[in-house]
Amino acid sequence: MKFTCRNCKEISEVHYLEIKRPRGINQVLFRCVNCEEDYHCYYTNAKIRRLQKEQVKAREEGLYDKASELYNETKRRMDELNEKKGG
Repeated sequence: MKFTCRNCKEISEVHYLEIKRPRGINQVLFRCVNCEEDYHCYYTNAKIRRLQKEQVKAREEGLYDKASELYNETKRRMDELNEKKGG
């Protein structure tokens, strides 16, 4: 996937970075390779990361209703965390 940097207008590939923050919070972002402008995607905590793994496992096992429920719970928790962190 490609994006156009809003700062320098360079077109680059998206390469996600996961940065560990205090209190078990991880920030996922990507960065322009030309000007190093950061683009915040989302924050996760241990509970969200566990839910993400459970969701993948449910999809792999063909448990699509369970995967959908896990997705909704993950999204709700991510939205709350991102709002709290100002993302």
